[in-house]
Amino acid sequence: MRQLAFILLLYFAQVAWAQPPATPQIRSTDTNQAEQSFLEQADVKQQKLSRSLANLSNSIDSFFGNTRIDEESASKSRIRINLISALTDGEGDSYDANIRTRIALPNTERKLNLVVQNLSRSFTEDQESGQAENIAQSVDNEDLGAALRYQPESDKEWSVGTDAGIKLVSPLDPFVRFRVRRSWWPGAWEIRATETVFWFKSEGYGHTESLDFDRPLNADFLFRFANQASWRRLDLQYQFDHSLNLFQRVSDRLGIAYFVRMHGSDVPAVHVESYATGVNFRRRIHKEWLFFNIQPGGSWPREENFTFVASISFKLEVIIGQEEGSVAAESTPPRNPPDFFVASTDTARVQPGE
Repeated sequence: MRQLAFILLLYFAQVAWAQPPATPQIRSTDTNQAEQSFLEQADVKQQKLSRSLANLSNSIDSFFGNTRIDEESASKSRIRINLISALTDGEGDSYDANIRTRIALPNTERKLNLVVQNLSRSFTEDQESGQAENIAQSVDNEDLGAALRYQPESDKEWSVGTDAGIKLVSPLDPFVRFRVRRSWWPGAWEIRATETVFWFKSEGYGHTESLDFDRPLNADFLFRFANQASWRRLDLQYQFDHSLNLFQRVSDRLGIAYFVRMHGSDVPAVHVESYATGVNFRRRIHKEWLFFNIQPGGSWPREENFTFVASISFKLEVIIGQEEGSVAAESTPPRNPPDFFVASTDTARVQPGE
């Protein structure tokens, strides 16, 4: 009996001290390959999302004739002529016109252009799609200027351009301008930052900054939070604008921009000059070269003790020049909704590739 107990003790001791069987280990190379494959797939998805967001914003700005698209355009020579009328409560009616012309010089691969256009106060970006009380205000106090513009190739992230020209006033007023735009795509947002530095012989130097946040809500709506500030050495004054915009595609021919806006200044101290709201209806009335805008709205200006002042504006836009295609036709917004606008007024040079 003792011998049997001794044999069992030795057996269990041997089992207890025996080493467990080796578990198979995943090779580090397989792990690295799996991680690399996951990151590559994530990069592809991020590039597709950023491309669709960029094309969607370009499509909307192109349809509404935004200056940003003209700045970064890859289309051929083109002329935009705007005939504008506005009726403001207490001020009567007013009439105005402006022009934006770009002629691509031969043998320059469209990098060098002759530009003739109305110059805004501080080279601010176009306000007709939802940052001005009325369409006519966007051309107030603008003088005609002519310049040579050097516009190298842009991509979806960067755009750079330089102008050198003269303002067509008496006496002639030379100017230079440098503009750079940078875009990011965090998640479902597109963020665009633009910096413009300029100098006029008569006024000295100045700068304008803008920061826009775009987000598609669905196939027919795009939200935009737009911010802009400008400063000039002439008056040592900052002017700033903030607006909330909602763009809607009603059909291939009709788009609507809803907006609320605040305009302010920092002289003598930071303060609000006016609040505004309105709806901009833009319709393509013939092919891709004739558009018509109606913008009812109003503002609460400080000089009127923030009393509401109603207004309505009308604009007829004629586009002369050959297109190369539609930005919207290449647009594929997230979740595969249809193109925001099938027909568009311009083709952006921002052609992001994968």
